[in-house]
Amino acid sequence: TKMIYVGKPLLFTLHMDGLRRNFPKAKLIVCIRNPSSTVPSYIDFISAITSVAPDETVFRGRFLSLFKVYSVPTLRRLALEVTAAAAAPSGKASSDDARSGKMLMRFSEWKRDSHKAMKRMCGWAGIVEADAAGAVAGLLPDEKKAPSSSVSSQDTRFKKKETHKNRKASYELITESKMREYLGEAFDILQKYDEDGTVPR
Repeated sequence: TKMIYVGKPLLFTLHMDGLRRNFPKAKLIVCIRNPSSTVPSYIDFISAITSVAPDETVFRGRFLSLFKVYSVPTLRRLALEVTAAAAAPSGKASSDDARSGKMLMRFSEWKRDSHKAMKRMCGWAGIVEADAAGAVAGLLPDEKKAPSSSVSSQDTRFKKKETHKNRKASYELITESKMREYLGEAFDILQKYDEDGTVPR
């Protein structure tokens, strides 16, 4: 079949190898972001979908548990992906490993030039850019659909509409020092890679 399924199931982060075993042709794009931005954003997202302020006592206690059970192992696994890529024959953490079916994408890279990042992802995954643009355009309301079916068009614009804002309280719930305490060297690995594409030695 020529059908391509695209999704972002976050829970698969801890089971990427199992996903590849069951779906050998799957291609995984692994987004790496600085934990000092990832965690507050996640806090704010959970706050938005639960309609509970991040500075409320119950929310703080429950999110800390969620952070320990879910965020910590997930971020540590992502750090392992970065170090594994750095140990690849190319010696570059930014290498796109066709054999493993994984590609690393720095969040800062996407944020800086999403058009270029989309072209890179489509090229690596073997997706025709026009197909990718058409798929996204099909999910947008008519007034927000791209004027062109090609990602390469300079007129194409995809705007992200978030339901949450990164509030001050979201940064105060779990401080950077607390993140470092739980993540150890994984914090530095993810932070450094997102910043400049290298791995701390």
